[in-house]
Amino acid sequence: KVSVVTLVDGKSSYAGLQVDGKTSGETPAQVELLPGRHHIRVTREGFRPYDRELDVVAGRSERLVVELKRSAPR
Repeated sequence: KVSVVTLVDGKSSYAGLQVDGKTSGETPAQVELLPGRHHIRVTREGFRPYDRELDVVAGRSERLVVELKRSAPR
């Protein structure tokens, strides 16, 4: 089980969540993943995307806290 939480300016916030290229809802979220390597992507308009490879181990829970960084203004 993987818990994904996103922060903006140190406060809990929402963002889109994709796991292995498939939409998995919005954060905060808890997702059940099979053991092995997975690609996690967190996105929110106005912020830089966050990408990470995560190795999931059977029987172990993970907590991923993502601090979103604002995109440079255009």
